[in-house]
Parts: sequence; structure tokens; C-alpha cells
Amino acid sequence: MFQDQNLWQLIIKGGPIMMVLAACSILSWAFILERGLRYWKATRGSERLSARVAKLARAGKLNDAMELAQAEEGCVAEVLKAGLAHGSRDRAALSDAMERRAAEQVMDLESRIGVLGTLASVAPYIGLFGTVMGIISAFRALAESHEAGAAVVSAGIAEALVATAAGLFVAVPSAIAYNAYARKAANLDTRMALASSELVEALADRGKEAKDVEA
Repeated sequence: MFQDQNLWQLIIKGGPIMMVLAACSILSWAFILERGLRYWKATRGSERLSARVAKLARAGKLNDAMELAQAEEGCVAEVLKAGLAHGSRDRAALSDAMERRAAEQVMDLESRIGVLGTLASVAPYIGLFGTVMGIISAFRALAESHEAGAAVVSAGIAEALVATAAGLFVAVPSAIAYNAYARKAANLDTRMALASSELVEALADRGKEAKDVEA
């Protein structure tokens, strides 16, 4: 039955529900690729960046520390730059500045993954709705037809099940991407918190040493 029908013909034959699922699939892959690029940029940079910046800050080489942070990319570098640019030796004020920057980064990372979660949840139900409507149409055709019942019903149900398959085709990659990106956002949040804490400690130690010298 399906040998002579390509994907586009199945979508057309599936009616509005298949059109909706096709649009959902395009939207899903657009967000998957766009967020993938964003997360790739966010995770760039050296794993030892925070330790190197903290070492320079503890030695009082703040300009060198800023140059090192500016030379790197990624969320951790952005948080470190915010802390170094703040210029305060007050731990609370410095921590607040870096936490705000980290929160901005996390909000940007999570800004569109909610769409993927929604598509993962809704797409199977849209496909199931299309299947139910197709089965209803198949039985209506059976009631109006004078032909053999099995052939009419089986053909209609087989075509209706395409909507369920399409719904799963949208939902599965959306769910996988949503969970993967959510984990990455959580990991980056932890990395930024650790980098922030390390820099605050380094600047606080430097401030104590400066006070001891003055005393």
C-alpha cells in the first residue's frame, strides 16, 4: 500500500494533523540544532581556566587575569570576567555580581529548550488524535462501502497509524535533546558556581594580604 507513496504524499493524505506534525518536526530540529550550537559555544574554553585566573588574581595580577579570561570563550569565562571587572573586594558584592552573570548565562541556555520539552510531550497526543480520526474515517468508509470489510478497514487503519508514527518521530528526538540540554545547563551552572567561588576566595585572600602589609 505504501510502496508507491513517498513521504510528502503520506503527509498530504494524512490531512491537517500530518501537516501539524510536519511543522512540529521542522520546529523541533531547528531548535535542536540552534541550541546545540549555543551549548557548544557555552562549553568552550579551558577546563583549567578558573584555576589559572584565580592564581593570577591571588598574585595581584588582575590585568593578566582579565586578559586570560577575555582570551577564552564560554560561560565560565563570562562569569570570571564579570567578577574581575567588578573590582570590589567585598565578598558579598563580588559573589552577587558573579551570580547575576551566571544566572543570565543559564537563562540564555534554557530559554528555548522548554519548546523541545513541550513538543516531546504533545506530539504523541497529536499523532494519536490523528490515528483516532483516521480509524473513525475507516469505519465510516466501511459502513458506506459494499466491498469486503477487512480490506477497507485494514487499509484505513494502516494509513491512520502513520500519524502515531509521525508523532513519535517528533517526540523522541525532542525528548532526548531536552534531557541532554537540561543536564548540560545544570553542569554548566555548577562549573560557573565553582569558578565564581574560586575567584572570590582568591580575591579575598589577596585583600587580606594587602591589609596585613599595610598593618
